Amino acid sequence: MNKQPVALPGLSPREAALDAYYRMAWAFDYNDWDLFKPACATNTEVRFHIGENNIHYIGIDEIRAKLFDVVSALDTQHIATNARVHLEPDGKTGRMWIMALNQHYRKGQQAKAGSPRLWGGNKYMIDMVEALCSPSKAPLIFLPAMCAYLVSFPSLRS
Repeated sequence: MNKQPVALPGLSPREAALDAYYRMAWAFDYNDWDLFKPACATNTEVRFHIGENNIHYIGIDEIRAKLFDVVSALDTQHIATNARVHLEPDGKTGRMWIMALNQHYRKGQQAKAGSPRLWGGNKYMIDMVEALCSPSKAPLIFLPAMCAYLVSFPSLRS
């Protein structure tokens, strides 16, 4: 298990915003709900726009049941790149855009040649809100308030 701390000290606001996404990605890959949950606001919304299909999850409980528990049960690798972060002048809210390549295999099948896999090429838009992860008001973390998967191009190789 790759246990990681929820918050990293000394991050700039921009780095803290990016860290919220990275925590979620690591949490999926290592099936670590303790890392994922603090990366989302309780009332977070997730929207998928995949072709004509639209999927909408509201709240941390639905996100866990319908997204986290499903994806984290697979062998996955989420790779993010081309991140852009816009923080409002108050430094407490912002928006982030990230591109990612995500691969998903059935549990235990990732290292087997010819195993079916699902690749996703995604563009994420994430609205962020500032949160403090401890009563001592340090370190700074951001929580996704709404995450929209703008475009997804999944392919399954059999």
